[in-house]
Amino acid sequence: MAEQAGLDMNLVAEAMATGAVASPQVIRHSRRMVARDFAGASFTSALRHKDAAYAVKLAESLLADAPLLGRAAVEAYARAKAAMPDEDEGRMIEIVSRPK
Repeated sequence: MAEQAGLDMNLVAEAMATGAVASPQVIRHSRRMVARDFAGASFTSALRHKDAAYAVKLAESLLADAPLLGRAAVEAYARAKAAMPDEDEGRMIEIVSRPK
């Protein structure tokens, strides 16, 4: 979304790498996303969809408000899973980040 909004992706990656979400995984993947390097990831789109669906179900059982962003993520992962269930997460990111 940041790319589609016209933001400088290097600045976005820097903000992510130095902000509250700055885990080693976020830092590693944000750099790859800026470079549009989707090769060599290690988690399938089907597994990512499964985990996101579990997380949303848990959130729905515990929270008063619906986790709208979580539902959007599950829907995006479902599209990637339908297109290529056994592809790695890098390919999934490429699929769901395509401009409209």
